[in-house]
Amino acid sequence: MAPGSRPSRPPTWSSPPGGGRRPLRGGARSADASRPVPRAGRSCPSSRARPGAPRRARGRAPVVAGRPPRRSACSSTAVRRTRIGCGAYALVAVGLLAAGGGLGEPPPPKEETVDARALEVHDGDTLWLEGRELRLLGVDTPERGAPWFEGDQEPWATRAADFVRRQLAAAREVRLRGRGRTDPYGRELVHVFVDGEPLGLLLVREGLAYPTVQRYGDQGFPRIAARLLREAAPPPFPPPWRWRHAHRRR
Repeated sequence: MAPGSRPSRPPTWSSPPGGGRRPLRGGARSADASRPVPRAGRSCPSSRARPGAPRRARGRAPVVAGRPPRRSACSSTAVRRTRIGCGAYALVAVGLLAAGGGLGEPPPPKEETVDARALEVHDGDTLWLEGRELRLLGVDTPERGAPWFEGDQEPWATRAADFVRRQLAAAREVRLRGRGRTDPYGRELVHVFVDGEPLGLLLVREGLAYPTVQRYGDQGFPRIAARLLREAAPPPFPPPWRWRHAHRRR
């Protein structure tokens, strides 16, 4: 050093030799070291603002003249996942429709012609046919005496059963029409047609039965159900379902 000259400062640099950053004094961690590292699949790098980049409105991508707006990888992935999910639900719905012939649709009706002399009358709405127990659809007739009831709905129960016997004895043709369904007691649910007229409809016209359409629906026979409601006469006895509830043995 020449006499009278000022000592020069050591050269400074932004990073030490070797390309690394200059360590901070006191052993403090750098801001980059304390920043959490994004997990794979949890974040979208393209959606984060870069240091020094101008801020833009949320939800809008910069538009370059002559080019369509660019979508981020996250938004494209979400759209693809949504479409795949909707497609899977659609395939499941189509499979259910194909397997069941339509949601809520009843099976096609089955019809058979029977010999009226082979039918045995148990009460106004229950018949026996060669070991098969048949329950008339759409009507409920008075209850006869039974061990599980206290009392009965006589004389109307006997009148309803006798009316059914007279209709069957005078019938030229008897047909059964049902949809292969049974009630909780295992009885086949059918409409019995006597010379083309539903036997249940004949019963409600005489005031010997209550329509059950309002309780159980049309059971797959909407035209017959509409006639039952339209042509029913008021019976002189209480509804059998209420009577059963009140007189069942405890």
